[in-house]
Amino acid sequence: KDFILFGVTAVVYTSILLSKQKQQSDNGTGTSMLQEQKLQKSLKEGTSLDAKERICAVDEHNVPLPNGCLRSEMRLHNLWHRATYIIVRHIDENDKDKNDVYLLVQKRSKLKDYCPGKLDPTPGGVVGFGESYQENAQREIMEEMGIDVVSSNRNTMTRLFTFSYQDEKVKCWGDLYEVIYRGSIDNIVI
Repeated sequence: KDFILFGVTAVVYTSILLSKQKQQSDNGTGTSMLQEQKLQKSLKEGTSLDAKERICAVDEHNVPLPNGCLRSEMRLHNLWHRATYIIVRHIDENDKDKNDVYLLVQKRSKLKDYCPGKLDPTPGGVVGFGESYQENAQREIMEEMGIDVVSSNRNTMTRLFTFSYQDEKVKCWGDLYEVIYRGSIDNIVI
C-alpha cells in the first residue's frame, strides 16, 4: 500500500510540477517561446536529440502501432507513446538503524526535447520500438543514474502501475517503477 501511495504521489507531484513549469514559462520574458521555436525547428529538421530514434508509438488504448514512429514525429504531432518513470529511493547503508531513506531526483539535460533543464522527480524515458517497459526502465536507470538493477542483488526494481497522461505537448502511457538503491550516493551518475 505504501508503494502505491508513494507512486500516486509521485505522479500527482510530476503533474503539478509540469503545470507550474508551464505557468512560469507562460509568464516569462519570451525566452521560453524562443526555446520552443528552436525546438520545433530542430524537430522538423530532424536534428533534435534522438530525433531519428524509432519509438514505441501506441493508440489511445496503449496498443502498440505496428511500425512505431520517429521520436521527432511523436513530438511534432503529439502522438501517443510509451514511457517509463522511476522513483528512486536511496537507503543509506551507513545508517545503523536503516531509517534514513532519500528520494533521488535528476536534472534533465538542456538538450532534451521535453522539459529541458528541469528537475525531474522520476528518471526514465521514452520506450524504444520493440522494447518492453521493463527493458526500458532497466536501461534508463543505468544510463541516467548508473544504477544497476539487472545484475546487482543489492538494488531492486518493482513495477507499480501503468497510467495515461496527456496535455498540449504530450500523450503518454507510462509505467511507474520504484527502485531501491543501496549503493553509495557518490556512485550516482549526475
